[in-house]
Amino acid sequence: MIEIKLNPGQLEQIEKVLVEFPEKIPKSVAHAINRSLEMTKTEQLRQSTAKYTVKRNKLSENIKLFRANSGNLRGKIYSSGNVIGLDHFKLTPKKRGKRKQTVNAVVKKGEGGTLPNAFIAYNDGRLGAFVRTSSARLPIKRLKGPSAPQMLGEMSILEHLQGFVEEKFNMRFEHEIERLLKWYNTLNSIYMIF
Repeated sequence: MIEIKLNPGQLEQIEKVLVEFPEKIPKSVAHAINRSLEMTKTEQLRQSTAKYTVKRNKLSENIKLFRANSGNLRGKIYSSGNVIGLDHFKLTPKKRGKRKQTVNAVVKKGEGGTLPNAFIAYNDGRLGAFVRTSSARLPIKRLKGPSAPQMLGEMSILEHLQGFVEEKFNMRFEHEIERLLKWYNTLNSIYMIF
């Protein structure tokens, strides 16, 4: 739950604006929601890439923002996607080489190790880590790590983001209200001149 605290002076000014321009408040709230969504997406990517060795752009291509508007004051960050091949994580070696090369992978920072019976190869136009599925030469199976939603939705990251989004929304909402009040005061001073 998001809590917004205003002082009594701000409350009186907001009430004045609400009485004279009620259509302005939903737009301001929508702006605050959308800006805090963008900040939260950035922080979510930062937290995920701090825990996992995946490249940032591989995660960000799986995130969608659903923005709020004055008619619908609800915003959402949505992530979807399949598991990601180990070649998008820290994988050594990166290229095909000697026959009996040891393949190592690190998906989560500080964890990882040797992949038994794995080798680096091209298959279906992709370079990655593979293992044989039978004693025959083919077929081979591509080794994969977690999906973007699994990494972005890790519980520790979500707990951090809960406090982060509340703080950013309160900050952005206060900014939007101050902007609206400044506009209202400017409008009032123009009317007083005439």
